This record gives sequence, C-alpha cells and structure tokens, in this order.
Amino acid sequence: MRATVCIVASAIVLAGCSSTSPFKPLRDPVKLTIGVPVDLPGVGMKTDKGLHTGFDVEVARYIAARLGAAPDGITFKGVENRAAAATMIADGAVDFVVANVPMTSNNKNLDFAGPYFVAGETFLVRTDNYDIVVPDALDNKQVCAVKGTTTAQDVIKRFDEPATTVEENSLQDCVLALRKGEVDAVVGDNLILAGFAAEAPNEVKVVSQPFTETPYGVALKKDDKALRAKISAAIEKMISDGSYNRIFDITLGNSGVPVPKAPTVAPN
Repeated sequence: MRATVCIVASAIVLAGCSSTSPFKPLRDPVKLTIGVPVDLPGVGMKTDKGLHTGFDVEVARYIAARLGAAPDGITFKGVENRAAAATMIADGAVDFVVANVPMTSNNKNLDFAGPYFVAGETFLVRTDNYDIVVPDALDNKQVCAVKGTTTAQDVIKRFDEPATTVEENSLQDCVLALRKGEVDAVVGDNLILAGFAAEAPNEVKVVSQPFTETPYGVALKKDDKALRAKISAAIEKMISDGSYNRIFDITLGNSGVPVPKAPTVAPN
C-alpha cells in the first residue's frame, strides 16, 4: 500500500489530509498607546525627528515589552500635564500613563501601579554656586517655581528662610532664568531637575537630598485590576533584573545624580 502524502500550502489542507496542523497560529500582537512627557529633558522628550527619549519613556518601553508589545506595537502620546493625563485615560486615548504622576493624586477615576520612582523636592542651582547645599541655606536668595504652585513658598515657610519667590510660567522658564543668573535656585522634583542637569551639566547641578517624598505611579483607568497587576509585576521585574539602574544611567547618568534607591512596589 502506498503511503498517502499530505501537502499543506498557503494554509489550504488538501482532501484526504488531516485538518489538524502541527503549527499553532501566532497570537495577535499586543498594541499599546502610552502617555509620556514630551518636554522634560532626560525624563520625557520628543525630538525633532519624532523620537521619544527619557527615563519615563524607557520605563514605559520596558513595561510594554513585559506586557507583550513589540517596539513597533507601541504608540506614544504626549502628556502636557497631570490633569491631561487623567483626561486621556478617562477618554480611552491611552492605555496607561508614565508621566511623573503622583500616586497621591485624589482623582477618583484613576488607579495606579507602582511606584516606579519615589521623587522628592530639592534644588537646581548653577554649577558655580556653593552657597545653597541644604534647604535652610536660602538667606536672601531668589527661588523660582512655576506660577500657580506653592512649592517655593512652602519651602521658604518650612525652613523659615528670608528668601524671595520668583514665578515663571513653566519649569523650563525657571531653568532658563537660572542659567541666565536671574534667580539663585529652582525648586522641584529631583527626577525632573536631574533631567535639566543632564541636559546642561556644565551649567546647572542638583543639590541637597530630597526633603519630601512623592511616589510616581503608572496611571491607568480605575478598577482595571488585571492591568494594574501586570504593570506592577513588570516594575518589580525591572527593579530585580537591574534594568531600573540601567535606565537611570542611560537617561540621567550625565546629571551627576547617583542612582536612587529603587522603590518598593505597592501590593495589588
């Protein structure tokens, strides 16, 4: 008896052959849309060529890879501010946001995985400034903060310093004023200030250990427990396999700020 030869071509099974294929079909590739900063050097920037770079961006890429997305399956969308992040999530414009959003946010429509970084308030000064090394060394200094925030006033009040507050429309404007010598210091989160220091290490530097703590989390839609658990697991893996340190080094290592202690991921 001659053996029956089965030929499978172009996914068509010829008559007389088994319809059971030994090959499993590829699963649909994961596609993710992620909100990230686009105007913070070292943290989240979009270049003139449309490339996204920075600490938050690399954290987002790592998480997306752990969730099964290939590089070409990731779409980044710019997040202008923390309020915009909440709107983008609520509208379904993004799957999640990695854009220095505090887990302390009281927005009832948001949930958080993480933290992926624990930030703290500190100062950015010019590299030739050796007067401001701790928060209680602000005698007769001009401290810049973003208009509409109370950060600078809170610091001055907390440390009872005779300093003057200068307000600008953005943190970028504050840093520009600092580089021009128009103010003595900029107050802000150490992660973001480290980005500006990495951009211009010969002009500005981060000083003082952070004197507050603000955990940054990956923001996602409320009650999506499955996604939250997956993202938290990805962050834990990022820390345990050394990627957290590597990401900080390649994005912010030029700032002179040492790699901070990795955060402890909150239980789900």
